[in-house]
Amino acid sequence: MKSLIMFVVLLWASLVIEMAWPGWLPHGCLLFPVICGTIFWLQSPIAVIVTGMILLADWILRPGTLPLTMILVPLLSAAVLSGTLKSDTFVRRRGLFRRIPQPLQLPAMVLAMVVLNQIADAGGMMPWTSSEPGALLGELQLLPEKILPVIYRALPVSGLISVVIRLADELGLRRHAFPAAF
Repeated sequence: MKSLIMFVVLLWASLVIEMAWPGWLPHGCLLFPVICGTIFWLQSPIAVIVTGMILLADWILRPGTLPLTMILVPLLSAAVLSGTLKSDTFVRRRGLFRRIPQPLQLPAMVLAMVVLNQIADAGGMMPWTSSEPGALLGELQLLPEKILPVIYRALPVSGLISVVIRLADELGLRRHAFPAAF
C-alpha cells in the first residue's frame, strides 16, 4: 500500500511538472516513462487502474485530443505483464513482448505510448472540422518531427527507470507479487 501511495504521488508530480513547463518538456516525455515504470514495478491490476486514472486526469487537463493513449495503454500493459509472469499458464504463450528482452520492454512500451499519443494528437484534427481537405494528411506527414523531441527525452528516462527496476530486482529490494488477474 505504501508503494502504491508513493507511485500515485510520483505520477501526479510528473504530470504537474509537465504542465508547469510545456515549452521545455513536451507532452509525455516525463509522464509516460513514469507510468510504464509504475506498471512494471508494481505488476498488479491496481497499477494498471491507477495509471489509467492518471492518464484520464491528463486527458481532462489537456483536452482536444483523442483518448487513444488512455484506452490502449491498459490493454498494452496487460499484454506486457501477461508475458512476464512466471506462471505455467503463460509459459507456453508466445507473444510480441515475450521476444523482447526484459530490460528493453519498458522503453518499448514508452515508445509505443509516445507514438499512440502523437497519432491521437494528429487524429484530433478531423478532416470534417477543417476547411482544408488535406489537413489530416499534412498533419500525419509532420508526425516524425513531433515525435522525435518527445523520444529524445522519454527514452533516457525510461532506460534509467528500467535500470533501477533491474537493480532493485538484483539487490532484492522489490517484492514480486504475481497477480492472478493477469
